[in-house]
Amino acid sequence: MRRILILVGFITVLVSGIWLGGESLLARQIRELASTGPAFAVEDVTPLRDLGRIGVRIDKPVFSGPSGNLSLEAADLWIRPLAPSVAELGLPQQARLELMDGPHDLGLTDPQVRMRFMPLSGFVPAKVEIGSGPVTLDEQDLASAISLIAERAETGTDAPASSLAAYDLLVDLDAVQPRAVPALAMLVAALPEGGPLSVAGKGKVWLDREPTAKALAMIPQPALTGLRLDEVQIAFGPVSARAMGEVIADAQGYAQGAVAIYTSDAEAMLDSASESGMIPGSASRLARSMIRAISGLRMPGEATDPAEAAAAPARMVYPEARAGELRLPIIFANGKASLGPVPLGAAPRLRP
Repeated sequence: MRRILILVGFITVLVSGIWLGGESLLARQIRELASTGPAFAVEDVTPLRDLGRIGVRIDKPVFSGPSGNLSLEAADLWIRPLAPSVAELGLPQQARLELMDGPHDLGLTDPQVRMRFMPLSGFVPAKVEIGSGPVTLDEQDLASAISLIAERAETGTDAPASSLAAYDLLVDLDAVQPRAVPALAMLVAALPEGGPLSVAGKGKVWLDREPTAKALAMIPQPALTGLRLDEVQIAFGPVSARAMGEVIADAQGYAQGAVAIYTSDAEAMLDSASESGMIPGSASRLARSMIRAISGLRMPGEATDPAEAAAAPARMVYPEARAGELRLPIIFANGKASLGPVPLGAAPRLRP
């Protein structure tokens, strides 16, 4: 009996040492990260001292990115003793966004962030899951639910140049209210019936560096080298569409490639985009007059001859439009975007 008590006491001391030492080590590493990474700052880091978790409380963290800053009053970061490679981040219900158009209050409902790491590969994220119930922006409804899952994938032989990491994505944005976002409010007003925006689908991203905590805390942060949409379903008020395509970053960081938009609401899409100022009115009128011809164009790399297709297979295969649909090719090249032959403006930037 005495030996059993001694063994229990020894195990208790050992576990307590690991628990206390692990929390102190984690707190020290986060402080060091904040002191050297200009994209991440904290006011203080303290051990949780919770028997069921090994973790820390992070006071007033600030995360900086190319589009702005996100600041929180506090966040808890922890791991479970029986799952040391899975970290969970407890977020508050309120956050502060500093964007180009000014500060905004972000409201979250039961936010959840889980990260599974690869300890033998420098703690590279293997899987990241982010979710929340109803979201508000400046006390206006922004979305009824959001979900993003990123899982590490093989970079692949077809990866864009300079790609060192790749992640498969699952995205689900439910009932997003564009009226809550100043940049999208005009687009909603252009639609006769208005309505929420929902986006759901899967794809893949390539990055120029592994998105480790240290890399994300530095400037510049890991940047996109490419993006693929396998099939994304989009519903916006009375307009619905699906999109697929692939773009890579050119030498100047602009998107280069193509995206196919499949929709039976092509004219309504053009009208709303024109009235909101997203594309020039002259481009919309020209596209409307050519819409059928544009839908019949081949996508970049697409071959009609079987021998040609076998000799030079396209990076992505675009199916024909379904009955009642049009297939609209959005082309990105030389820093410009176009709908078939109709110029739309500058191509988006994938990296600085």
